[in-house]
Amino acid sequence: MGFTPIIIGVGDVRNKAAQHFVEPVDLMLEAIRLSLIDCNLSPLNSQRLQSDIDSIDVVACSTWPYHDLPGLVSERLGVDAKHKHYTPSMGNQPVKLLNDMARRIVTGESKVALMTGGETLASLRKLEKVKNFPPPTWTKPGQDINALYSPNGVDLPDGKWCSLLNLTLD
Repeated sequence: MGFTPIIIGVGDVRNKAAQHFVEPVDLMLEAIRLSLIDCNLSPLNSQRLQSDIDSIDVVACSTWPYHDLPGLVSERLGVDAKHKHYTPSMGNQPVKLLNDMARRIVTGESKVALMTGGETLASLRKLEKVKNFPPPTWTKPGQDINALYSPNGVDLPDGKWCSLLNLTLD
């Protein structure tokens, strides 16, 4: 039997603090926390809803290369999502994920689906200015961050170039 997918909570976080350097996964987790509050449930029911998350989709993060970002989100939330997906870096991915999530709910493949994403370009630029890059307290990157990121857009080894948007081009 199919179910009707509905959006029950939305969370949005912007880190404006000058000395508060937040990594992308922590921004995502804060947005998820706010989305659970947005559901207007009792604390117990909010906790139950979180534990029922069985699908996690993460929009590609171009500012920090995680090894397994959907797995990390799942672990930090304390859930064992059967579906975990990380998108490629393409502008249509959030809408595509929303469509895919709705399909999984309609077909009964998923009961509670979560989509998240986050970027921290401002934090990385601030960390570079105070000579604290890469940030030692952030999750270990899945690949050499210095080969992917340059806050001012400079030439990198092997003919790669990194823009202010942190997109590595071949």
